[in-house]
Amino acid sequence: MTGSSTVRVAIVGAGAIADYHARAYTALSPRFRLAAVFDTDLPKARAFAKTHGVQRVCNTLQEIAQLEDLELVDLCTPPFLHVRQAAEVLAGGRHVLCEKPIAGSLSDIDRLGELERRAQRHLFPVFQYRFDPQVRKTLALKDAGLLGNHRLSTVENFWFRDDSYFRPSGRGSWRHDLGGTLASHAIHAHDILCEVVGMPKRVFARTASIREGVETEDMAAATFIFGDGSFATSAANLDSKLEQSRFCFVFERVSVEGVVDMTRWEQPPWRFVSADPSDQDAIAETIAAADTDREQFEAQFAALHDCLVHGHPAPVTLEDARRSVELLTAMYYSADQATEVELPLGVDHAYYDGWLAEPESAGGETRDG
Repeated sequence: MTGSSTVRVAIVGAGAIADYHARAYTALSPRFRLAAVFDTDLPKARAFAKTHGVQRVCNTLQEIAQLEDLELVDLCTPPFLHVRQAAEVLAGGRHVLCEKPIAGSLSDIDRLGELERRAQRHLFPVFQYRFDPQVRKTLALKDAGLLGNHRLSTVENFWFRDDSYFRPSGRGSWRHDLGGTLASHAIHAHDILCEVVGMPKRVFARTASIREGVETEDMAAATFIFGDGSFATSAANLDSKLEQSRFCFVFERVSVEGVVDMTRWEQPPWRFVSADPSDQDAIAETIAAADTDREQFEAQFAALHDCLVHGHPAPVTLEDARRSVELLTAMYYSADQATEVELPLGVDHAYYDGWLAEPESAGGETRDG
């Protein structure tokens, strides 16, 4: 960082998710300034710049990389571009913020990790839902040691995507999206599960695609077994007008229940119920003291600013993205081979280099076939 406390940002990709990012940066002004935008659709980039007061519209990613006084490049592009673009930006000496999934393989994540270390720059994944105030209250209880041992959890991702979502060129294909609801939507719920409970040791998953003309899965279910023998289940689809993610965490001392509602900005409060009524005051005090002043993107970006400017720990790291991709790898392998998968996965695993061109599945078909 330079002597300024303002982080200058270039956004790559001017689609719907970039709009959310830009609004969060604007809300955090003067901590951030939108210095540039690039999209292959130049009229879209110009309209985006006008809407959000972006200083400059660039014609290529290379032009972005050559800008002076630029600290952060925010990749809001389709998943299949993430690895190449992140590598290019890191090589140019800029920090990177990247939408999910960062990569479609553990080998790509590990290569990016080496580039990150060599460049001495950060590659931040976007996991904004772990910064939801209710999730942060849950994590505050965990940090305070009030939850006790884990027993059973459920995470349910009931979102809706109509046909218009899949109309842009390539969307809904493995090569473009790197996956379906597991990689693009339920990835957030599973990130929260891993933050609250931990990484599972065994995974069994099933996936299906029921929407005509869409290659990737739009329905999935999974069971997880953790190192202490406790369980979790997950269900996800893209045909529910409920438009919400539901969570239930049952711990020895506290049970937590709540939803993240996709149809509203302000989220309903979660329930925190103590097994021992005498603990309820301590629970109430802990969640009241949790840092919940900002929501989701704003909260993550504010913490990112503190990392870059004040040297605070990174709010989300490439190791978090690796954990996410490792869980995805296990779920896709389990679904393809109809078998339980043990974690962690080694470099010799069949899907270490990705799940797009997997060996012949139990059903006799390959994903590229």
